[in-house]
Amino acid sequence: MKIQKAKAVFATARNKESGKPLANNTRLVKRGEAFAIRLHQTDIVTINPDGTHALNSGGWRTMTTKARINEFGPVGITQTKGHWFVNYPGGQCLYEDGMTIGADGVPINPVPVDRDKKPAKKAAKLVKKYIDGFCEMIRAKKLENPSGGDCWHCCMKTKSGEALGDCTGDVSHLIAHFEENYYVPSLLANAILEQGYTSPGFIWGALQNGDGDLARRILRNYFGKRRQKLVDAMRGGEA
Repeated sequence: MKIQKAKAVFATARNKESGKPLANNTRLVKRGEAFAIRLHQTDIVTINPDGTHALNSGGWRTMTTKARINEFGPVGITQTKGHWFVNYPGGQCLYEDGMTIGADGVPINPVPVDRDKKPAKKAAKLVKKYIDGFCEMIRAKKLENPSGGDCWHCCMKTKSGEALGDCTGDVSHLIAHFEENYYVPSLLANAILEQGYTSPGFIWGALQNGDGDLARRILRNYFGKRRQKLVDAMRGGEA
């Protein structure tokens, strides 16, 4: 969506403060002289008056986020083995939150497609080893209940119920858990809640009874949502 179309669409909004509904959980809102495509609480595409666009997943690289950027943004995004790639006239680059697409549809300062290859491999190896160890402990029926003695970033919550580690966006505590083989009960409890099970207590009971396969699925989803932050941390550690 370009700036002129954004202006025309926004003009039809009944409530300018809440914006113009575009799709499920998606609205066109005004940001000063610019406009933004907002998915839930994240401005995933900002449409600037100079014809440029800024992209931002908010850390949630989901199918819906990708679909909305593809629908309303200036470029196409594809996914391969967990990586997001931006396809534009004449090339392809790695997707990065905060990147700007020029008025000509070409990214400004595009990131090389292979930049994250090495840190992504390292992060995947650490996550797999950690999940394997966690599931082995669960199969041995040694899973303890969450407590205040767990990692603070995992057990402490904000008023909205968000774990401290997710609130800050800092994954260094997760990397420390990987390296120390520290299988945090509160981390697993957070993963269960995040996936929206209607009976989390029943799920927890199944895990304490040794259901390692269920634990593996839960943990894979949990770390999958934090994949890029882990990769970014690995890359920063190499700098």
